[in-house]
Amino acid sequence: MPDKPEPAEPSPETLEAVRKREETQAREDQAYKARAAERSERARKLAVVEELVSRRNPTQRDADKRLFLSGLTDDLDREHFRAHGWRSGLNSSAIFAFWEELEPDAFEYER
Repeated sequence: MPDKPEPAEPSPETLEAVRKREETQAREDQAYKARAAERSERARKLAVVEELVSRRNPTQRDADKRLFLSGLTDDLDREHFRAHGWRSGLNSSAIFAFWEELEPDAFEYER
């Protein structure tokens, strides 16, 4: 049986390319994890909003919607809210601020 030749050592250029690729992959993984955490937190807060809305009577719900809509200055934001209600992702920051004002500490983990 012939002896297997020893694999050649990778060149410094190859090692540098591998290192850069690993660094890039690590940054992309970190960015993905950050986006996933943001989405998870937004979903949690939207679930809290749904809970808050469900506890209000129909008259209060209607008044809340009108009050929130009156604070939106952009037509696109208003249309998105009309279409999606309190689950409007486009308006999520404004929705959270609105409900935080109505129900302080509503979004704290321990409720």
